[in-house]
Amino acid sequence: MLATLSATPRVWSQAAQPQVAAAPGSPREWFQRGLAALDAGRFDDAVRAFERSYALRASPVVLYNLGLALRGAGRIREAISALDRFVRQPSEGTSQSELTTVAQEIERLQRLLATIEIDVVPRAARIVLDAGETITTRGRTLVDAGTHTFSISLDGYRTETRAITVARGRSATLVLQLEPVGPGPRLQVEPDVAGALVLLDDHELGRGAVDAPATVGTHTVTVRAPGYREVRRSVTIGATGSTRLVIAMNRDGGLSPVAVGLIVGGVVFAGLVVAGTIAAVSSTPRVYEPSQGTNPGWLGNTMERRAP
Repeated sequence: MLATLSATPRVWSQAAQPQVAAAPGSPREWFQRGLAALDAGRFDDAVRAFERSYALRASPVVLYNLGLALRGAGRIREAISALDRFVRQPSEGTSQSELTTVAQEIERLQRLLATIEIDVVPRAARIVLDAGETITTRGRTLVDAGTHTFSISLDGYRTETRAITVARGRSATLVLQLEPVGPGPRLQVEPDVAGALVLLDDHELGRGAVDAPATVGTHTVTVRAPGYREVRRSVTIGATGSTRLVIAMNRDGGLSPVAVGLIVGGVVFAGLVVAGTIAAVSSTPRVYEPSQGTNPGWLGNTMERRAP
């Protein structure tokens, strides 16, 4: 029994065949209750009946009609999910044209959704949408048009609640950084390149030396600067105190400023040593000691003799 996709869905109720009596509390009975509620426009009742029937026996036909009931109740995102699952696993005997109609309806319903862009710090925070679904702390979330309540919580931080109203086909943003309840752990990052960009778990902390609150656990620190190789470090944050991380950066194809400084200093020092050695050698009289059998007379004008 598939309901049509008209504005007021009705049921293909097999009118030519006598209805089979359903046992009380059986999947069939709950399904028949759902059909009656759907036909009468009592969508919330239909949703509850179809959900009960589907829980007792996962039938594609029940799933399809549940999608229609959810659509009628204004729960568009859930309706899309139910109808999409039906298309992926339709009931036996469903024609290709019927599947095409359902797919077209899914596309139409998707245009009725709204988008909320979420960026919450710390990323370990738990976000609950409308006191039910837990969602991620970053990225795009599709919701039904209307007002939605977000509850953001994490141990050691103040719980925040935000209400956002968004229209069909439009988008809104939820950007939030939780405040620690008391003195909490902090992360200090000190790059050796002024103005280097510092990120914690891909979230920007600032530029240059930064000192920011952090959450307990293992995180990834990324430091970037034009002309230098990106540096990534894993750091474990404790429950209290500050964790300090000194970052030495290497130029693309070169050495870090610190290494360059050490090398330059070493070269200067080596130069001084060489110069001193040359000076020392130059200040020592050169002595000629003729080998046996050699007449030193003709060499006396160019080489110094050993002093007596």
